[in-house]
Amino acid sequence: MRLLLPIFLLSLIHLSSYTVDGANHTSAKIREERFVSIGGIEQWISIKGDDRSNPVILFIHGGPGNPMSVLSDSLYTGWEKDFTLVHYDQRGSGRTYGRNLPVEELTLEILEKNELTLELLVADGVEMARYVADYLGVDKVILTGSSWGSALAVSICQADPTLFHAYVGLSQMVDYQRNIAVSYSIVSEKARQKNDHQTLEIIKSLGPPPWTEPRNPGRLRRI
Repeated sequence: MRLLLPIFLLSLIHLSSYTVDGANHTSAKIREERFVSIGGIEQWISIKGDDRSNPVILFIHGGPGNPMSVLSDSLYTGWEKDFTLVHYDQRGSGRTYGRNLPVEELTLEILEKNELTLELLVADGVEMARYVADYLGVDKVILTGSSWGSALAVSICQADPTLFHAYVGLSQMVDYQRNIAVSYSIVSEKARQKNDHQTLEIIKSLGPPPWTEPRNPGRLRRI
């Protein structure tokens, strides 16, 4: 996948362009965690910051399936002085998944009904950005995505760029298939150099990418 949207540095953002709606959003600490209705389901969101008038950052987590909301205090507390931080568990991840887990006996029909697609996750992200901006009384938010979240976040930006002051990519995904191919080549060469027969057997069983087996990238990463 080749993503061509430019990545803007946070230092270039004109923070003065933020507007806050009324006194209720001025100089007020916020710390909220709850479910909100996004995309027709309840999705888990956390909002934390020392001053609601600060610029807002909306985080798009990686994985897929690695929500960061549970780690926000240990990783980003120092940012809360200057920004209002918003994390949400994507559809199919974390507390959002737990809230919407089908209770019926799983059938192919139920699985197909709950199928995850990039288009669906992008629509969720756009709706979440709109909700956050409206709730916090700002015109736009800063969007940041990491790893898988960087691919999703770029697509969210492209879907409605008017919602965002800037996009900040972390561990930006640019060409996933090339990334896997280069990783496979490097690991194979190192295994040959070390005469690591066990690793060479695993690599041989995987075969060169591209792969259709979704577990293969994880097997390569563990090596």
